[in-house]
Amino acid sequence: VGRVTLSGAQWVSCSMGGAEEDLPKWTADVPKPEVSIDYEDGVYRAELTNYVRKGGRVKDIRVRGPARPSRKEAKRDAVELQKAAFKGGSDPALFHVRLRRKELESVKWKKEDLRDFEDVEEIGEVAPKSHNQKKQEEQRKREEEARTHSDVLMRLAAADRPSDAHKPVGPNWKRPGSLTQVPQIAGHPANSWFIHEKQDSTGKYRAWMFFNSATGKYYAQKDTGYLQVGVPNAPQEYPISVRVGSANLASGAGKKLDTAVVLPELHKTGFLLKQPLEFLDKPAALFVLCDGLRNVAAASEFCARKLHTLLLPKLSARASEWEDFELTDLLRDIVEALDALLLASPACLAGCGLAVGLVAGTRLVLGALGGVRCVLCR
Repeated sequence: VGRVTLSGAQWVSCSMGGAEEDLPKWTADVPKPEVSIDYEDGVYRAELTNYVRKGGRVKDIRVRGPARPSRKEAKRDAVELQKAAFKGGSDPALFHVRLRRKELESVKWKKEDLRDFEDVEEIGEVAPKSHNQKKQEEQRKREEEARTHSDVLMRLAAADRPSDAHKPVGPNWKRPGSLTQVPQIAGHPANSWFIHEKQDSTGKYRAWMFFNSATGKYYAQKDTGYLQVGVPNAPQEYPISVRVGSANLASGAGKKLDTAVVLPELHKTGFLLKQPLEFLDKPAALFVLCDGLRNVAAASEFCARKLHTLLLPKLSARASEWEDFELTDLLRDIVEALDALLLASPACLAGCGLAVGLVAGTRLVLGALGGVRCVLCR
């Protein structure tokens, strides 16, 4: 578990063995599955957020559908994934969801299958998600401007003593400032919020996660408001040493066709690139080997420069613990996105083989494409 291999141009991952057992029924204290449609890199994907109880805590696990050229197809995928989630109940392995996701990869929806879904903007027009996100940001800005300092002070003065019934999990939680906007949710005392901040692209710190110490629930800020999420990961630092080196021999023509990327301390790299990895276990490292083809190094250099810029935002945006299959899916999605960028770049006529190694705590995820190989030794 936790390993993945690329054969040709298709990811081949470990299958789940054993007979299917009766899965537990849905429990009322766990939020029901939620679906959304993501638009990135010119394609649409359905994303299912499934909540399961694991180790006495509720955590969220995400499964993404295949890339689709239209939003209607992705919405149909979302419906299918949500049906599978309800069928599977609180199964932490998400057997039914993963099985249905695998089936959807070979499904081509017909017009009659999409008849019940409304028409949406296609590729080449303004992406719906980006447009809606801009409108939501403008609305939040107007609300923040309307909230005066005196109003906040009056609200805090009238509130009762903050609750200490629950403690937030993970590092760097703090009480919000007097001008910080917090969720207004029934049953959640306004003076019991904690916030977790993260730098945006401009370097400004903004709250992106919220915890209420009275209810013990966590929320993340989304385009449509505040979405309840699972308990964050309590990052562990394991006594594991990661040592790495690289060597490159020139081709017969004297050209350097291969490029290696060595990031042995991924937490430091994320901090410098404003993509903090505060909830990811240590050690965390990334190793990439790009093998140039057709006696040209353009594609290998392009992939070496781009891969970590696609991976780090995905790792940084996640606070809960990663499941093994989520890490393998993450690498697969990153490579697919990288391939799309390469085909749209001036280096599209070149090509390269690719090997990726991601270390996250005690887990190692490997992927290989083309003539590059990963050798795992014990």
